[in-house]
Amino acid sequence: MRLFGLLLALFGESEIFSQDLVFGCIASNGPPYYLGSITNLEGGIFYDIAWAVARKLGVKARFVEIPRRRLEEKLHEGAYNIIPIFHPDWSEFPNRLIFSPPLVEERNVLIAPPEYAEKILGLDNLHGKTIGGIRGYIYNPIFQKGVEEGLYAREDVSDHRTNFEKLLLGRIDGFIIPDLIADYKFKTNPPYRQLKIAPYILSDQYIHWAFSIQNRPFADQVSHALQELLDQGEIGRILSRYR
Repeated sequence: MRLFGLLLALFGESEIFSQDLVFGCIASNGPPYYLGSITNLEGGIFYDIAWAVARKLGVKARFVEIPRRRLEEKLHEGAYNIIPIFHPDWSEFPNRLIFSPPLVEERNVLIAPPEYAEKILGLDNLHGKTIGGIRGYIYNPIFQKGVEEGLYAREDVSDHRTNFEKLLLGRIDGFIIPDLIADYKFKTNPPYRQLKIAPYILSDQYIHWAFSIQNRPFADQVSHALQELLDQGEIGRILSRYR
């Protein structure tokens, strides 16, 4: 890292950095994280952050769709070099990863019909209910323990839109969703506004970019650029466009 700092001082980031930023993306994350299909993105929070870093480093940003279950495996194989939406708690082997500075705060919340949502003040209020989730997602371990003990059921689908539709049809009692995605869905889909976010917050974490430990120089350089964008308020400005 000391050598990298010296090179930065002498040449600047864009003159010593040549590796494109290739992001492994999960389609289920959806808006506002990504707008459009992964192979033809038109915007979104992490799309905009990706291109802000790429411009700073003088390289290109590319995006490939990866199944969630193979996300880390493909990163270590070199199919791409960045997971753009990740957290250490979501990995079975976090010691094999390098994480960027924290970028975006994300809260997992519960959406339910208004009369039920206002009563959800803790996990006890989920007893006997069926709660929707996203297939492969790792949620609060205390919530998951309740599922395993049969206190309530978890019913997974492949995307958040499906959970909204199932809840409106009465096929589930509520579902888990990141607050940024929930706010965007309410903003852009008027029929969803008959539902409500419960007061109880299932979990609160910061999103990071993740890199393979085999790619430390690259990770250090990209993280340095991200920290500069954070310090300059650029990432905050990107977030404000989607709130």
